[in-house]
Amino acid sequence: EALSRGRLDAIHRANLVAEFDTGGILLWANERFLRSFDTDLDSVKGRHHDSFVPGDEAEGRDHRTFWAGLAAGQI
Repeated sequence: EALSRGRLDAIHRANLVAEFDTGGILLWANERFLRSFDTDLDSVKGRHHDSFVPGDEAEGRDHRTFWAGLAAGQI
């Protein structure tokens, strides 16, 4: 348990971590993720993943296909 917690803490210190539901809605994000967007969780919780990627990428076919597949349980 302690080793697993230590690994998880290291991941959170070194990476931007965000949790989205299968529809792409932000549920939670760590401080590193929030700092990278100069925001806080209350300001972005409930926003779609699209708001965190460049417009041309968010509007791209691959991005839309990914979220549709995830929502449908195919991914």
